[in-house]
Amino acid sequence: MEKYALLIYQSDGIVWSRPEAERERIISACLAHSATLAEQGVFIDGAPLAPAGWARTARPSLDEPLLVDGPFAETKEQLAGFYLISCADRTEAVRVAEEIIRVQENTEGGIEIRTVLEADGSFRTSSSPVLTLYPPVDRSTAFTRPPQAQAFLRLDSAAKVFNVRVENDRAVVRLGRVVGAGEAPEALLTLSAGDSTQAEAAAWRLAVACDAAVEVRSVLEVPGCSQTTS
Repeated sequence: MEKYALLIYQSDGIVWSRPEAERERIISACLAHSATLAEQGVFIDGAPLAPAGWARTARPSLDEPLLVDGPFAETKEQLAGFYLISCADRTEAVRVAEEIIRVQENTEGGIEIRTVLEADGSFRTSSSPVLTLYPPVDRSTAFTRPPQAQAFLRLDSAAKVFNVRVENDRAVVRLGRVVGAGEAPEALLTLSAGDSTQAEAAAWRLAVACDAAVEVRSVLEVPGCSQTTS
Protein backbone atom coordinates (compact mmCIF):
# COMPACT_ATOMS: atom_id res chain seq x y z
CA MET A 1 0.00 0.00 0.00
CA GLU A 2 1.12 3.55 -0.77
CA LYS A 3 0.48 6.73 1.22
CA TYR A 4 -0.94 9.82 -0.48
CA ALA A 5 -1.73 13.31 0.71
CA LEU A 6 -4.90 14.91 -0.59
CA LEU A 7 -4.46 18.68 -0.32
CA ILE A 8 -7.83 20.43 -0.23
CA TYR A 9 -7.94 23.84 -1.94
CA GLN A 10 -10.97 26.09 -1.55
CA SER A 11 -11.88 29.76 -1.70
CA ASP A 12 -12.31 31.19 1.81
CA GLY A 13 -14.81 33.72 0.51
CA ILE A 14 -17.10 31.05 -0.91
CA VAL A 15 -16.81 28.62 2.02
CA TRP A 16 -17.47 31.20 4.73
CA SER A 17 -20.25 32.96 2.82
CA ARG A 18 -22.37 29.82 3.05
CA PRO A 19 -25.17 29.85 5.63
CA GLU A 20 -24.13 28.25 8.93
CA ALA A 21 -26.71 25.47 8.57
CA GLU A 22 -25.30 24.57 5.15
CA ARG A 23 -21.72 24.50 6.46
CA GLU A 24 -22.78 22.25 9.34
CA ARG A 25 -24.57 19.89 6.94
CA ILE A 26 -21.46 19.59 4.76
CA ILE A 27 -19.19 19.09 7.79
CA SER A 28 -21.45 16.28 9.06
CA ALA A 29 -21.36 14.60 5.65
CA CYS A 30 -17.55 14.92 5.53
CA LEU A 31 -17.13 13.40 9.00
CA ALA A 32 -19.40 10.49 8.09
CA HIS A 33 -17.46 9.90 4.87
CA SER A 34 -14.13 10.05 6.73
CA ALA A 35 -15.44 7.48 9.21
CA THR A 36 -16.31 5.18 6.30
CA LEU A 37 -12.82 5.64 4.83
CA ALA A 38 -11.32 4.83 8.24
CA GLU A 39 -13.36 1.62 8.45
CA GLN A 40 -12.02 0.66 5.01
CA GLY A 41 -8.44 1.24 6.18
CA VAL A 42 -8.02 4.18 3.79
CA PHE A 43 -8.12 7.21 6.10
CA ILE A 44 -5.01 7.61 8.29
CA ASP A 45 -4.83 11.23 9.40
CA GLY A 46 -5.61 14.78 8.40
CA ALA A 47 -6.74 18.18 9.59
CA PRO A 48 -9.04 21.03 8.53
CA LEU A 49 -7.23 24.37 8.67
CA ALA A 50 -8.49 27.73 9.89
CA PRO A 51 -9.24 30.35 7.20
CA ALA A 52 -6.21 31.53 5.24
CA GLY A 53 -6.93 35.09 6.29
CA TRP A 54 -5.88 34.14 9.83
CA ALA A 55 -2.51 32.75 8.68
CA ARG A 56 0.91 34.24 9.26
CA THR A 57 3.97 33.44 7.15
CA ALA A 58 7.60 33.32 8.28
CA ARG A 59 10.30 34.02 5.70
CA PRO A 60 14.07 33.47 5.86
CA SER A 61 15.77 36.51 7.46
CA LEU A 62 19.04 36.38 9.37
CA ASP A 63 18.73 39.86 10.90
CA GLU A 64 15.47 39.55 12.84
CA PRO A 65 12.27 37.46 12.79
CA LEU A 66 10.29 38.23 9.64
CA LEU A 67 6.61 37.32 9.93
CA VAL A 68 3.90 38.77 7.73
CA ASP A 69 0.13 38.56 8.02
CA GLY A 70 -1.67 36.34 5.55
CA PRO A 71 -0.99 33.07 3.72
CA PHE A 72 2.15 32.33 1.71
CA ALA A 73 0.43 32.35 -1.70
CA GLU A 74 -1.83 35.15 -2.88
CA THR A 75 -4.21 32.91 -4.80
CA LYS A 76 -7.99 32.58 -4.94
CA GLU A 77 -7.87 28.98 -3.76
CA GLN A 78 -6.04 28.40 -0.48
CA LEU A 79 -5.02 25.22 1.32
CA ALA A 80 -8.05 24.45 3.51
CA GLY A 81 -7.00 21.09 4.92
CA PHE A 82 -5.58 17.74 4.00
CA TYR A 83 -6.07 13.98 4.22
CA LEU A 84 -3.41 11.32 4.63
CA ILE A 85 -4.70 8.12 3.03
CA SER A 86 -3.46 4.61 2.28
CA CYS A 87 -4.25 3.21 -1.18
CA ALA A 88 -3.08 0.44 -3.46
CA ASP A 89 -2.04 2.93 -6.15
CA ARG A 90 -2.59 6.42 -7.53
CA THR A 91 -5.73 5.33 -9.37
CA GLU A 92 -7.40 4.45 -6.08
CA ALA A 93 -6.16 7.72 -4.51
CA VAL A 94 -7.77 9.67 -7.36
CA ARG A 95 -11.03 7.79 -6.82
CA VAL A 96 -11.00 8.74 -3.13
CA ALA A 97 -10.30 12.37 -4.05
CA GLU A 98 -13.28 12.31 -6.43
CA GLU A 99 -15.50 11.08 -3.59
CA ILE A 100 -14.24 13.74 -1.19
CA ILE A 101 -14.65 16.68 -3.56
CA ARG A 102 -18.29 15.72 -4.09
CA VAL A 103 -19.01 15.23 -0.38
CA GLN A 104 -17.42 18.61 0.35
CA GLU A 105 -19.44 20.22 -2.47
CA ASN A 106 -16.17 21.85 -3.47
CA THR A 107 -17.18 23.23 -6.87
CA GLU A 108 -14.84 26.25 -6.91
CA GLY A 109 -11.58 24.68 -5.70
CA GLY A 110 -9.86 21.37 -6.16
CA ILE A 111 -7.85 18.56 -4.59
CA GLU A 112 -4.19 17.81 -5.27
CA ILE A 113 -3.00 14.20 -5.01
CA ARG A 114 0.62 14.06 -3.79
CA THR A 115 2.69 10.97 -3.08
CA VAL A 116 3.95 10.89 0.52
CA LEU A 117 7.65 10.22 1.08
CA GLU A 118 7.55 10.23 4.88
CA ALA A 119 4.79 10.36 7.51
CA ASP A 120 5.05 10.25 11.28
CA GLY A 121 2.91 11.27 14.25
CA SER A 122 -0.71 12.45 14.31
CA PHE A 123 -2.02 15.86 13.32
CA ARG A 124 -5.45 15.04 14.79
CA THR A 125 -4.11 14.72 18.33
CA SER A 126 -1.78 17.73 18.19
CA SER A 127 -2.93 21.06 19.63
CA SER A 128 -0.16 23.03 17.90
CA PRO A 129 -0.62 25.01 14.66
CA VAL A 130 0.24 23.33 11.36
CA LEU A 131 3.38 24.63 9.66
CA THR A 132 3.53 24.31 5.87
CA LEU A 133 6.93 24.66 4.17
CA TYR A 134 7.24 26.31 0.76
CA PRO A 135 10.84 25.98 -0.52
CA PRO A 136 12.22 28.00 -3.46
CA VAL A 137 11.56 26.34 -6.82
CA ASP A 138 15.29 26.11 -7.57
CA ARG A 139 16.33 24.59 -4.23
CA SER A 140 18.12 21.27 -4.79
CA THR A 141 18.41 19.88 -1.25
CA ALA A 142 15.58 17.87 0.32
CA PHE A 143 13.99 18.89 3.59
CA THR A 144 14.54 16.58 6.55
CA ARG A 145 12.31 16.04 9.55
CA PRO A 146 13.13 18.40 12.45
CA PRO A 147 13.81 16.48 15.69
CA GLN A 148 11.20 18.57 17.55
CA ALA A 149 8.37 17.72 15.12
CA GLN A 150 5.34 16.07 16.72
CA ALA A 151 3.60 15.24 13.43
CA PHE A 152 5.37 15.26 10.09
CA LEU A 153 4.40 14.79 6.46
CA ARG A 154 6.92 15.12 3.60
CA LEU A 155 5.60 15.16 0.03
CA ASP A 156 7.04 14.04 -3.27
CA SER A 157 7.83 16.54 -6.03
CA ALA A 158 4.93 18.72 -7.18
CA ALA A 159 5.99 17.89 -10.74
CA LYS A 160 4.26 14.53 -10.24
CA VAL A 161 0.97 15.88 -8.91
CA PHE A 162 -2.55 15.27 -10.21
CA ASN A 163 -5.60 17.35 -9.33
CA VAL A 164 -9.33 16.80 -9.24
CA ARG A 165 -11.89 19.53 -9.92
CA VAL A 166 -15.63 19.59 -10.49
CA GLU A 167 -16.62 20.83 -13.93
CA ASN A 168 -20.14 20.65 -15.34
CA ASP A 169 -21.20 18.56 -12.34
CA ARG A 170 -18.56 15.87 -12.87
CA ALA A 171 -15.12 15.24 -11.42
CA VAL A 172 -12.29 15.96 -13.87
CA VAL A 173 -8.73 14.69 -13.31
CA ARG A 174 -5.74 16.57 -14.73
CA LEU A 175 -1.97 16.57 -14.39
CA GLY A 176 -0.65 19.57 -12.47
CA ARG A 177 -1.46 21.69 -9.44
CA VAL A 178 -4.77 23.30 -8.51
CA VAL A 179 -3.20 26.73 -8.07
CA GLY A 180 -0.77 26.68 -11.01
CA ALA A 181 2.98 27.10 -11.07
CA GLY A 182 5.19 28.45 -8.32
CA GLU A 183 6.37 27.21 -4.95
CA ALA A 184 4.46 24.16 -3.76
CA PRO A 185 4.14 22.67 -0.26
CA GLU A 186 7.04 20.32 0.51
CA ALA A 187 6.12 19.33 4.05
CA LEU A 188 3.51 19.83 6.76
CA LEU A 189 4.33 19.47 10.44
CA THR A 190 3.52 20.46 13.99
CA LEU A 191 6.14 21.38 16.57
CA SER A 192 6.20 21.26 20.37
CA ALA A 193 5.09 24.87 20.73
CA GLY A 194 2.66 26.25 23.29
CA ASP A 195 0.79 29.36 22.11
CA SER A 196 0.71 31.00 18.68
CA THR A 197 3.59 33.36 19.54
CA GLN A 198 5.88 30.43 20.31
CA ALA A 199 4.72 28.63 17.16
CA GLU A 200 5.51 31.68 15.03
CA ALA A 201 8.97 32.03 16.59
CA ALA A 202 9.61 28.34 15.88
CA ALA A 203 8.36 28.82 12.30
CA TRP A 204 10.85 31.66 11.70
CA ARG A 205 13.76 29.56 13.04
CA LEU A 206 12.64 26.74 10.75
CA ALA A 207 12.39 29.13 7.78
CA VAL A 208 15.99 30.27 8.33
CA ALA A 209 17.31 26.73 8.85
CA CYS A 210 15.54 25.32 5.78
CA ASP A 211 15.65 28.36 3.48
CA ALA A 212 11.91 28.13 3.00
CA ALA A 213 8.80 30.19 3.68
CA VAL A 214 6.75 28.66 6.51
CA GLU A 215 3.02 29.29 6.74
CA VAL A 216 1.48 29.04 10.22
CA ARG A 217 -2.18 27.94 10.35
CA SER A 218 -4.28 26.85 13.30
CA VAL A 219 -6.29 23.66 13.02
CA LEU A 220 -9.97 24.47 12.64
CA GLU A 221 -11.94 23.21 15.62
CA VAL A 222 -14.71 20.99 14.27
CA PRO A 223 -16.74 18.74 16.61
CA GLY A 224 -15.86 15.11 15.89
CA CYS A 225 -12.53 15.82 14.21
CA SER A 226 -10.57 14.19 17.03
CA GLN A 227 -11.69 10.88 15.55
CA THR A 228 -12.01 11.65 11.85
CA THR A 229 -11.63 14.75 9.75
CA SER A 230 -12.58 16.29 6.42
